[in-house]
Amino acid sequence: MLSKLHRLKQSSRIKYIYRAGTPVHNAWFVVNAIPNNLEHSRFAFVASKKVGGAVIRNRVVRRLRHIIIQYLEEIPAGYDFVIVTKPQLINQKIDQITDRLMSSIRRVTSR
Repeated sequence: MLSKLHRLKQSSRIKYIYRAGTPVHNAWFVVNAIPNNLEHSRFAFVASKKVGGAVIRNRVVRRLRHIIIQYLEEIPAGYDFVIVTKPQLINQKIDQITDRLMSSIRRVTSR
């Protein structure tokens, strides 16, 4: 489970990250990030109804959350991330998702 320390729940902060954050797009998701001046990174996951029903959306978010938990040590500290899923993510293998997600996080934090 992703600890409360690493969760981003405030809708006002999530909206701000959409507006002012740096986005990195690919076919399966969009990763938005902005520096947060903290010693840790925080994450929010968005899966709209375009992705599928509630069961599908929850499964997609659980997969992404699991990847973040596994690679938390490799993710640079001091950022707020909003990861927006796309419908194409549903049928992908976890290894492929991991590669693209980590690549997107590296790209967005190196800007």
